[in-house]
Amino acid sequence: MFKQRKDWLIAFFFCCITGTYAGTYIPQKSNRINIPLDTGWLFNKSDNASFSGGTAFNDANWTAVCLPHSNVITKHAYLDTASFRIITWYRRHFTAPVSYNNRRFLLEFQAVATVATVYVNGSMVGTPHKGAYTPFTLDITEKIKFGQDNVIAVKVDSKRHIEIPPEVSSRLNMDFMVFGGIVRPVTMIITDPVYVDWTFVSTQNPSQTAPINPTVQVKTQVINKNSTQRTCTITTSIVDNTNTVVAQASSQAIIPAGGSKIVDQTTSAISNPHLWDIDDPYLYSVYIQIHDEGGCVDEYKTRMGIRSLTLSKIDGQCYLNGKKLKLRGLNRHETYPYIGRAASKRLQRKDADILKYELGCNLVRTSHYPQAPEFLDRCDEIGLLVLEEIPGWQLLDNGTEWRNIQMQTLVDMVIRDRNHPCILSWGCRVNESQDDAWYKSTNETARSLDPTRLTHGVRFSKAIDPAYFWEDIWTRNFILPDDNKPASELILPYITTEFAGHTLQQQAHSWDNDSTLILQITNNSYGHATGLNANYKSVKWAGLVGWCAFDYNSPHANATTAAVGRNLMSYVSPHGVSSIFRLPKLAAYFYQSQRDPQKYGPMVHICNYWTPKSTNRILVVSNCEEVALYQDGVLISKKAPELFTDLPHPCFQWVGVPFKPGELKAIGYINGKEIATHVVRTPGNPVKLTVVPDTNVIYTGGDMTRVVVSMFDQNDQLLHLRGDSVFLSASGAGDFIGEERTALEGGQMAFYVKTRAWQTGAITCQASSAGLSASATIMVTNDSLYTPVYQQNQAVNSRILHKKSRWYTIYGKKIHIPNDVSG
Repeated sequence: MFKQRKDWLIAFFFCCITGTYAGTYIPQKSNRINIPLDTGWLFNKSDNASFSGGTAFNDANWTAVCLPHSNVITKHAYLDTASFRIITWYRRHFTAPVSYNNRRFLLEFQAVATVATVYVNGSMVGTPHKGAYTPFTLDITEKIKFGQDNVIAVKVDSKRHIEIPPEVSSRLNMDFMVFGGIVRPVTMIITDPVYVDWTFVSTQNPSQTAPINPTVQVKTQVINKNSTQRTCTITTSIVDNTNTVVAQASSQAIIPAGGSKIVDQTTSAISNPHLWDIDDPYLYSVYIQIHDEGGCVDEYKTRMGIRSLTLSKIDGQCYLNGKKLKLRGLNRHETYPYIGRAASKRLQRKDADILKYELGCNLVRTSHYPQAPEFLDRCDEIGLLVLEEIPGWQLLDNGTEWRNIQMQTLVDMVIRDRNHPCILSWGCRVNESQDDAWYKSTNETARSLDPTRLTHGVRFSKAIDPAYFWEDIWTRNFILPDDNKPASELILPYITTEFAGHTLQQQAHSWDNDSTLILQITNNSYGHATGLNANYKSVKWAGLVGWCAFDYNSPHANATTAAVGRNLMSYVSPHGVSSIFRLPKLAAYFYQSQRDPQKYGPMVHICNYWTPKSTNRILVVSNCEEVALYQDGVLISKKAPELFTDLPHPCFQWVGVPFKPGELKAIGYINGKEIATHVVRTPGNPVKLTVVPDTNVIYTGGDMTRVVVSMFDQNDQLLHLRGDSVFLSASGAGDFIGEERTALEGGQMAFYVKTRAWQTGAITCQASSAGLSASATIMVTNDSLYTPVYQQNQAVNSRILHKKSRWYTIYGKKIHIPNDVSG
């Protein structure tokens, strides 16, 4: 029996080497184990040099936490914006089995804000990592005591560091906050001494034509930690969603002792590839196997999408797989209430879903720094393009260390993310800053690491000098697309990277009246509809990115109008089309109305609360062909859209509708058939409170979900203008993250719950306000595919999240979306 299996493996291996194998991909047992280290951490909110100590140090009284973790939990508004600028410590015990003493142990941190110094058993490993947004990996093998208790200690310095982007010496605060803590996941990677460090896969350079029978170019860096060189066979397999190998490459390489080698390969051609597209985001799996004389020692997996994506310098348009695509997006800050940037995978992924499915975007800009891998993974899966950017805001620093760290951050960003098909372009310029010589070098660096993608750099000045156009895409903030601009102000391709939301007129809190919220949409100079209409009218502009998707905490949001053009005191910048809790304002419905109704569902929404103070100009946003408006059951008129007529789906309006308490009803029609309905009524008194979690089942180990509290009247209508005091709580198998006593904003408030390391059971969420109360239950369970690798002192574990399809509810409507692994 064993001999037959051995012969079969030899035959399989031979086929891989010759590149003739086609069939089902069969994973090989290797020495690689990826172990999430999100649980078992101990936290101390103070600083003492003794905290770096080994296992003899007594940390029994430290607080148990799960990652990602914020060093402080703040109020969502009126917070102390410097509260996170402290030094804290994290410790984690683990035991490595003696049988693993011939393996390498790598500790990978996805992001720590801002300086991380790592110790194992009391000894520092490497040098402190500086930078809050990109990953770093440390080989801790030589520090481990096999078969004994070991401890990792991490000193996290979240103070202001003027030598580290995005902070600078010439300004105290920015328009956003860096926050603090171990804000992204940590993984322990156990490998053979010979292992894959990274791989870069691509199909072709930017092109306006769709790939036809492409080959895949593969660069793989292989590390050899042995004291002697190793001759290895590196086999790359491209595998489709049926687990069928569609292309392969194999080559031998000599990996020097204690060194590394980059192996270049080109696979066989892929016949009739399934292309990655925003409406059909097909992903291939890429497996790299390393074999030596003893068999398969490492198997590394990544993903790729096959697509062509470029912006033309001739007509200025974006082409995806040879088809024109007008870009429409929003900026996103990786900022959440209470927890800063320490959001779980579920929350990161949900943001991508909101942008794609609720807000109808095909593009997001990661203002103003590289964002979480889980967010980008989800963008790959759902077809959401990304402009990714290096850290910074408006200013460069001239310090040598600052410049070196920024360049290293750019390198780390590109290496981490260049296999993501969602990435449209690398942002190689600090937002709205100038330094031609420096930005020439950043663009050259990005292209050297990824020659297949475009680059961009966000400017503020309207002046254009082609001699200093180092990037592939001209990007500028606060400019309305206009094909008639003089040549001195227009160069192709061009994307407006911030528009609307950045002025005093465009700030809109969720609790504001409907007239104020409507201005976010219709303002003649800076409204979102104004900007997008100009974008679609233009035959030269590639796209426009609005400012912004979600409100965010900002030190500048306490300044006077004279200082920064705002009049805000809450430390929440209210420029999002949705609130900081991701709850929609009226502008969110405008963005939703631009979706294709055939692909993402029809909608109609009346942008009016129908109160005595409401405007008698009734704005309706819809992706329907016609809308009929009724007042108290009587038809006012049925009409085609008439506002912002260059949009894919223009807006509707009725002027001079006299107010009287009662009902407005809008019915949307496509092909003459009633397809969508929305009703608003004059608000009544509160009669009901609801507590609604985003999901009723979450997993152990630091999973999180949002819980939304809403107040309704007797007509089951959300009371947008209520700001009542509300009492919130959560108890049971998870932790409450929020404010126990606060006030409703726009008739709503939200908090989060976070699970603990191993505790299953129920979390009871409760709210009370204005004599009303409500509750909801969330069940905490182990994932059904939870697979322990080995456990000792809560040492290591592995969770595999399974793919599944589900229905996604968008403001009461359900559409089907694929491959959600966020639960």
